[in-house]
Amino acid sequence: MALEPIEQIIDRAIDEGIIILAAAGNEGSNFDIPFPSTMENVLCIGSAHGRGLSSEFNPPHRNVTEKYSALGEHVVAAFFHETPFHEERQARSGSSIAVPVAAGIAANILEYITQMMDRPQGLEATLVMRKLFLAMSGATRGENYRNLVPWDLFKHDKTQNWQRISQILEQDLATLTNFGADHSFVGKNFHEGNS
Repeated sequence: MALEPIEQIIDRAIDEGIIILAAAGNEGSNFDIPFPSTMENVLCIGSAHGRGLSSEFNPPHRNVTEKYSALGEHVVAAFFHETPFHEERQARSGSSIAVPVAAGIAANILEYITQMMDRPQGLEATLVMRKLFLAMSGATRGENYRNLVPWDLFKHDKTQNWQRISQILEQDLATLTNFGADHSFVGKNFHEGNS
């Protein structure tokens, strides 16, 4: 099957407000980041170990400029075994392991913001998530993969957290690319605004 129809289906899903995350791959510098992670408005997710540093098997290629990482090394999960009633757990690693972790982060953040505002529709849903992913990954700004740290968005009481998230959503993506771990923008404190 040609990739063009798959691209059209993904684009249509994004236009319908579905946020698409895709694995970055596990081949290190041996291969480029695979499709569909290279598509515009698809969130490319690599793996990180427990301390938030990028996994050595993440592709370092620059064919995707905005890449994120989530826990994807030694994640213990149920493992399918062909013997009935045989429960087994295994630690697995890879960007395909990190994608469900990132999806869980995205789903929880989306649920949180829809308590304060209407759910973003269409492409806006992806843009909102990109803004929040950029803001929660400020500690790894400038790294090849920006590690998702959702608790960075929730350091205060509910009112202050919502004010911070509202300010983040008002920013443009280019500004948020420079968002740092100290919640400041280049040359200006985040809490002062960014006009």
